[in-house]
Amino acid sequence: MILFLLPFTLYSQTNRGVFGFYDKHDRRQFFAICELQTLSGIAHGLEQTVTYHYSHFKADYPNINDNFFNPAISWKNKYKDNDPSKGAKFFGSTSLLVFTTDFKHLMDFCTDVPNYICIALPLFVNHGRLKWYQIVSRALVATAVREIGFNVVYKIYQ
Repeated sequence: MILFLLPFTLYSQTNRGVFGFYDKHDRRQFFAICELQTLSGIAHGLEQTVTYHYSHFKADYPNINDNFFNPAISWKNKYKDNDPSKGAKFFGSTSLLVFTTDFKHLMDFCTDVPNYICIALPLFVNHGRLKWYQIVSRALVATAVREIGFNVVYKIYQ
């Protein structure tokens, strides 16, 4: 994969290549996006693992707190005395701050926030200098990196 992508990163003064790097800052930004997407993929893999393969996860980590990690139980952490009829445990525990209540929601948060940053960052920094094919190629690589991070974690617990 790396050997396949290497020629796309090379460019001359007139041809900026498929990725369209304008300078060192632009290249660093792209690699930061790839790193954030890797973290997003890993968090998504952990969230899916805990949600759909909790018994495998628990077998590897037998001492973890089920009240925080087991989604069959932990979803109630956002409510007073773990009872949905009593309402929210604290301000935002069922909405804005739900990621503080259990592992599944924490991993959802760690999946989404890097994605939002990766979307917003180029909009504010590149000022519309990228051509459509450069945007597409960067998006494809970032997506591939995210999926690699996801699959590395998720496949372990299947």
